[in-house]
Formats: sequence, C-alpha cells, structure tokens
Amino acid sequence: MLLLFASAAITVSKPPAAQAQATATIRIERPAIASDKEWEHSPKASRREIIRRDERGQPMLLRVIEYQ
Repeated sequence: MLLLFASAAITVSKPPAAQAQATATIRIERPAIASDKEWEHSPKASRREIIRRDERGQPMLLRVIEYQ
C-alpha cells in the first residue's frame, strides 16, 4: 500500500510555472505650448481641470491636456 502511494506521488507532475510577458511602446512627441489659446483650441474630451493644494495648503488649478 505504501508503495502505491509513493508511486502515485512520483507520477503526479507539477503544474507549469506561470509566465507573463508584456510590451510597451513609448513615443515622445514634440513639446506642446502651454497657453490659454492652446487650451481653448484643444478638444474638450482631451482636457481636464484638477484642483490641488500646494505645500502651504493654497488651492491651485491645474489644466491637463491629454494627447493620444
């Protein structure tokens, strides 16, 4: 009986090790000009405004334009 359990333990294979692979592409484009004119001409779907606080606790408006 012990021999049966030993042979069963030897024949059970280990599951294959999981592997993951990822690739990323980064494209550096020309720098954009930060101005009120550029903000107004950019599409509304790609711009957003965020309010953050600086080190003194004062609110600060950040305007972000996301290029795709």
